[in-house]
Amino acid sequence: MNFERAVKQALKNPRDAKLRLDRAACKRSLLKFTQMFWPIIEPETSLVMGRPIEVICDHLQAVAEGKIRRILINVPPGTMKSTLTSVMLPAWIWGALERPGERVIGWSYAEQLSIRDNLKCRSIVTSELYREMFPHVQLSKDQDEKTLFKTTRTGIRQALGIGGSTTGYRGSLLIVDDPHNVKDGESEVKRHAAALWAKE
Repeated sequence: MNFERAVKQALKNPRDAKLRLDRAACKRSLLKFTQMFWPIIEPETSLVMGRPIEVICDHLQAVAEGKIRRILINVPPGTMKSTLTSVMLPAWIWGALERPGERVIGWSYAEQLSIRDNLKCRSIVTSELYREMFPHVQLSKDQDEKTLFKTTRTGIRQALGIGGSTTGYRGSLLIVDDPHNVKDGESEVKRHAAALWAKE
């Protein structure tokens, strides 16, 4: 298709043209995806961009693209570490990177925190905008729970507490978000227990 014809088609249907441009931007950048889908999980809160968010997105994108195999992120609370790693990244990989078979397992010291992020991820994947932009991602009707949901392409997003069993599941992307709470971080016993769990 030549440029002139593409412009004419875009003028005829500007909504489709915008959708294609937005999809292309999301494919190139986890940061752009985050900006686009932020209102779905935080409709009453503006996303305030800054260098920490940009750097985390760059590094997570490198993980998804296979340039980094393991990453440890140490940032203060409230800098979107959990949202970017546990919510945006899995949804971006399934949709923008066209890998709906990716199996993502996430842990936190408190299972309810893992579930919180699982639900946010699911709210993005089931949103009208996401389904319109990435129609190849469809959730399986026979496994759609708050702790575990699947795609029709055998992808999973599972939420567990530290120590939770993963029997029967193998993750291709493993996310450990806060293996112990702040108070337990001062306890050598608790730190040692989390380290032993991670080695299993």
